[in-house]
Amino acid sequence: VSLFNRGLAHSPTHGALWQAYGRLELDRGNMTGARTLFRLGFERDPGHVALVAAWAQLELQAGRADAADAVLRRAAGQVKSGEVVNLQLQVALRRGDRTTARRLFEEGVRLAPGYAPLYRSWAQAEDQAGNYAAARQVFEDGLRADPAHAQLYHAWARMEARLCNLEALARLDEHARR
Repeated sequence: VSLFNRGLAHSPTHGALWQAYGRLELDRGNMTGARTLFRLGFERDPGHVALVAAWAQLELQAGRADAADAVLRRAAGQVKSGEVVNLQLQVALRRGDRTTARRLFEEGVRLAPGYAPLYRSWAQAEDQAGNYAAARQVFEDGLRADPAHAQLYHAWARMEARLCNLEALARLDEHARR
């Protein structure tokens, strides 16, 4: 903690330092302290993507979609990345707003076509809605964009296993082994 305080005294606009300090506090179970550090860091370095994402993730994980949305809206003019758009998509899905989530997915793919977590989020939303063919297509598109993204394979395999689609599981296994 004293190392972070010394670092911030020397470089108060260093977003990565604020983000790391906030993550430390979060890991120590101090959600209020983490939230404060993320807010203070954002005030000093509003364009730091990882800082904004960490703060929004904290709020989402705490079940505070409105607070996550407020963080992302505050950052919207200064931060645009696949990670931030993916978080906006997750907020929209938590609110049950699939139309906005779909628009955000499409926007995110244009902005960061190789950002695999974006594909995973939308494919899982299609899966949860029972749109399995659409989910498969999004998983496939995501793996074309990032063929080595293990979490896409795992999420797709979980869906196929839940659906008892052994043929699809065998194809995924074969593809993953290449």
